[in-house]
Formats: sequence, C-alpha cells, structure tokens
Amino acid sequence: MDPWTDIRALTLILVAGIGLVHILRALAIRVRNEIAMHDLKVRVSELQATNFHATMLRHGIAPGSIAADDEIIEVGETLEEAQTVSAEPNADPARQAA
Repeated sequence: MDPWTDIRALTLILVAGIGLVHILRALAIRVRNEIAMHDLKVRVSELQATNFHATMLRHGIAPGSIAADDEIIEVGETLEEAQTVSAEPNADPARQAA
C-alpha cells in the first residue's frame, strides 16, 4: 500500500467534509434570513394595522366601521347587523372637534 494513496484519500475526505460543512452553514444562514424576513413582514403588518386604527380614531371614525362617501357604515358580525349612520359634519358636535 502506497503512503501517498492514504494521504490523498484523507485529503479528499477532509475537503469533502469541509465542503459539506459549508453547504450546511449556507443552508442554516438562508433559513435564519427567511425567518427574520417573515418576522419583519409580520411586524410591519402589525404596525400598519395600528397606524390605520389610530388614523381612524383621529378622524372620528369608530373602529370596525368603514367610511364610504358621506356615510359611515358600521360593520357588525353579519350583514343584518350593519347600520348606516349619517356623517354630516354638523350632525354631531363631537365629530366637529375631530
């Protein structure tokens, strides 16, 4: 048995092992980045919803209602529970202050 054959075999195994470790490391980094991107998207969505809710409150629109032209449509659990409320600026003094 030639000693150079053993050294070549060990070198080949060592290089293959290092390559495998680097492939697994790259895969782990990819998974970590995907998780971070997903968490970031969820956080942005939560902040947008909070901002939308605050804007609705600032403009005097009750949470759970949709503004449409000159009406505010209160959204209930079902369509039968929906109510239409006038959104005239002079109709409600509380809305005039908003």
